[in-house]
Amino acid sequence: MSQTLEKQNEESFTDEAWSVFYSIVDDPRFKTCDAHLIFEALSSELKFVPFGQYLKRYIYKKAALQGEFSQIEDKVCAQIIVESFRENLTPFSFGGTEQKPATLASNWLSQQSVRREVVFLLGFGLNMSKEDVSDFLTKALRQRSFNMNDPFETICMYCYEHGFGYPKYRMLSEQFETVRPSGRKAKAAERGFSNDRELLAYLSGLKRRARAGEADSPAGKAFASEYRSVCRLLKKENETGEATPSDVENTLYAFIPRDKHGNLFAAGLSGLDRQFACKRLTRQRIGALLSGKARAERSDLITLSFYLCAVKQKKTNPRRRFADFCEQMNKRLEKCGMYPLYVTDPYACFIMMCLLSENPLAAFSQVWSRSYGEV
Repeated sequence: MSQTLEKQNEESFTDEAWSVFYSIVDDPRFKTCDAHLIFEALSSELKFVPFGQYLKRYIYKKAALQGEFSQIEDKVCAQIIVESFRENLTPFSFGGTEQKPATLASNWLSQQSVRREVVFLLGFGLNMSKEDVSDFLTKALRQRSFNMNDPFETICMYCYEHGFGYPKYRMLSEQFETVRPSGRKAKAAERGFSNDRELLAYLSGLKRRARAGEADSPAGKAFASEYRSVCRLLKKENETGEATPSDVENTLYAFIPRDKHGNLFAAGLSGLDRQFACKRLTRQRIGALLSGKARAERSDLITLSFYLCAVKQKKTNPRRRFADFCEQMNKRLEKCGMYPLYVTDPYACFIMMCLLSENPLAAFSQVWSRSYGEV
């Protein structure tokens, strides 16, 4: 598949998503039935195949398995994943893990969604082409293709394009750590990179973005900053002491049902788990992000920024609020080396639709509440 065709496919997904988006927010009923319309769109028109099923279908085709697809057991595909990773000298985590390979493979096959990093790891483990990985990002995750502002994704893309395996990725990553910054903004090559030298020259322009410690990365710092702003806001509104991760979680998801112990029901019980898997900002995740044990994702930043915007611009015209949020959020994401708001991403689309509501936080909470049905 050429880069042009790849771009056309991504644009077609985007056009379809924008069509759904405007059919909802421009509906005359949106002012009074915003949460209902948003929930229906997320449940039907923006619904997509679970990641695990997409991965299983890919393995079924690539391994030329015999028999009906529906009859292929997950353990067969999990074994193929494990053997392929070993054959391609690929570890089961970029940062190391104590989980057994078979367990991780089985987990991937059962997930509604995964973080982008898993797709890049599978790219090496399953010896995928650049086009295969791009399809996983755009079709299985409903996100953008490769982010050329991210050194990690750029190195991965270069390896897939030239058929290099994980050992080559490790070597290039180590070279990137020692390369000196160029002091000027990098410009991506339209046709990729012909050799290691061209790649490293480009990466030197991205050197300002460190990946060493997650808490010290631009995304980690941005999350910590937004978190502090949310805590100050909660302290002022509630006239209490310092806010905690639990306070933030309870405020964001106030309408999610609770169990007999007072804990919020798990995300897996939500009817929107397929669309929102890995997106709910729990107190455990907040703690991991603040301590640097987890890498801040786009959804983490978007969630906190949405809350701040919804509170601070509660009385602002919805269209103005929406435009301001998108402009500022995209600038923040760019500084973190992340791609901008992308309407085919169900979670980003959800947030964007809520911002056009007369009361964004109410719409946000009501959609989450509806997703649990009669639980």
